[in-house]
Amino acid sequence: MKKLLFTGLFLVIGMGSYAQSFLLDSTFQPFFDITKQRGAVMNSIFENEITSSIYLVGTFKSYFNQIPYEGVVSYKRSGSLNFNFSSNIGGTSTRTYIHSISDTYFYTSSVGIGNITDTMGMYNYIYPNWRSNAFKTAKCGTGSPYFYPDGSSLFANGRDNTGMPCPTIYNGDTLTRRHILKLTPEGLWDSTFSGDANFPPLGFAPYDSNRILIYGYPGRFTHYNGVRVNGLCRIFLDGTLDTTFSSPLQPLAFGSLGSPNLVNKDGSFFLVGAFYVNGHPDLVTIAKFKANGELDPSFMNFSGPTGNTNLVYGVSTLATTQDGGYLVGGVFNNYQGHAKNGIAKIDSTGKLEPHYFVNSGPDSSDWQGVGFPAVNFIYQSKFGGYYVGGDFRKWNGKSVQPIVRITDLVTSIKENPSLAEKATITAFPNPSNGNFTLESDQPLKELRLFDLLGKEVLVVPTPFENNGNHSGTNQQLINLTHQTKGIYLLRITLTDGSVVSKKVIKN
Repeated sequence: MKKLLFTGLFLVIGMGSYAQSFLLDSTFQPFFDITKQRGAVMNSIFENEITSSIYLVGTFKSYFNQIPYEGVVSYKRSGSLNFNFSSNIGGTSTRTYIHSISDTYFYTSSVGIGNITDTMGMYNYIYPNWRSNAFKTAKCGTGSPYFYPDGSSLFANGRDNTGMPCPTIYNGDTLTRRHILKLTPEGLWDSTFSGDANFPPLGFAPYDSNRILIYGYPGRFTHYNGVRVNGLCRIFLDGTLDTTFSSPLQPLAFGSLGSPNLVNKDGSFFLVGAFYVNGHPDLVTIAKFKANGELDPSFMNFSGPTGNTNLVYGVSTLATTQDGGYLVGGVFNNYQGHAKNGIAKIDSTGKLEPHYFVNSGPDSSDWQGVGFPAVNFIYQSKFGGYYVGGDFRKWNGKSVQPIVRITDLVTSIKENPSLAEKATITAFPNPSNGNFTLESDQPLKELRLFDLLGKEVLVVPTPFENNGNHSGTNQQLINLTHQTKGIYLLRITLTDGSVVSKKVIKN
């Protein structure tokens, strides 16, 4: 009889119909009900890694004690209102971007120059004139900016009604018009930045501690410092172009856009959106690239989500999972031939794992129950679980706010690394017809078995004590023959209280 050693999570192969293992976290209950507001959407999130509070921006307007919360709100981890935060920071019910500057400050905006705010909701009191200075420096500042650790920033400067970049004013003088501007922490023009573009890009994304990715429409943002870049380039912090990188995007795809997402330790990164890649005729929604801009062949780059003929589809966000895969969010209703509504789980190679999110998931973008949903962000919380936000009103048919937290039965379990690190635990055969043998070189305190909906199907309070084995080898028979086919989660508690989580598959 062949044994299979548990060294982590089992690869899922040869499965039939299985339920999803990402479940709504009912301990998160958002304070405001915005489901009846027309067009209420969550666009972006920032989590304070000290307090665990989250800060959300989007399209909504709510009141508490006659205090308006317009486009920005802060919740504690429970979803209760963070009363230490005042949202009266601009009086607009639409916010698109939120960017962390430090643990204390973040930036929010919709169109044009926004606000630098601390986590109490106060304006930037270190540089109280930042916003008024920034309005002059980057009068037509637009898109998603980039903030350096010292509070200086990069902005795309849009065009005025003459078709030229808006003028930059410094000490009362009108300076050279530029499409990319660096601002000092005070919001003034930083003339040491050497880069500029032929057209305002749509945003900036961090690459590493020394470089920044700039992205925009490939048919418009075509040159940086006179060099052809086709909608994507990488620069050094001083604005110098990184010539070791070449754009992979087709230059004439005016309607396409690929936004950088998830830079890996080896320098590879993802583009998400809906874009065209050199040498490939079809629209691409997700692709992985090497550090030099070449396609990474280890990933299924041309098999992302699709939609029906009436749907403008694409990927908006990625988040890593503990097993090396990814959660994918966006606007789509099909992923590699499987019905998926705006969210899906893929493995490290980009292959869909169809047993996740088998129900309707996020659904309905309108309080009347119509419209196609969109997932704008999936954020992996430092305190466990994933925040999912966007344009939806239901999750698996249940009414929800357009911001939820989901947890994985595996990754949500916090493990004590003591005995859990030392233990060698095997189950065999796996997969099986339902009869498994669990073997451990460490004594166990308790064994619980769950299906992927979280339902407990078996409890063994004192495993190994009454199994008739006195040879010194800890073995426990597990009988699942009466259960349906699928994946089951073993939660194994060792005698020191540490927990090991394993999966078994019943054929």
